[in-house]
Amino acid sequence: MIGNKASVVIKPQLQINSRLASNELIKHAKVTLTTTSYIDSIPVTKNFENIRFQNGRDCILDFQVPPYLGDISVSLECEVFNITQQKNQAFTASKSFPVSTHAHSYNMCEVYMRKEGKDHFVYVLGKNGEPRPDVNLSFDI
Repeated sequence: MIGNKASVVIKPQLQINSRLASNELIKHAKVTLTTTSYIDSIPVTKNFENIRFQNGRDCILDFQVPPYLGDISVSLECEVFNITQQKNQAFTASKSFPVSTHAHSYNMCEVYMRKEGKDHFVYVLGKNGEPRPDVNLSFDI
């Protein structure tokens, strides 16, 4: 939801010659997070500098959800010291996540299922997230 905190979780795994290596060999890591609006396609970029990766630990980066979020792109740049060449070698990786919205849907409400404890609940919510009372639902199980 707009204005709430969202997180990007990075699970680092460094392999050298197809063998796992220590994530602490990754140096000068920088993550660029770009969110794009589905209304006007204007990108907003946030940089995370000097990220340190530890073995067995996820890297969690928080950001605020902008209005009209349509796409999230994450790009990682880092360096690893190459022993044979005696210099740092640059690496990059990127991933894009489209965000599905119901903004252009003609449906006036959507059905959602939620698990709370051992129970499951079905909610019918309007386009703004408001509960829609007195809606008839039919389930085929």
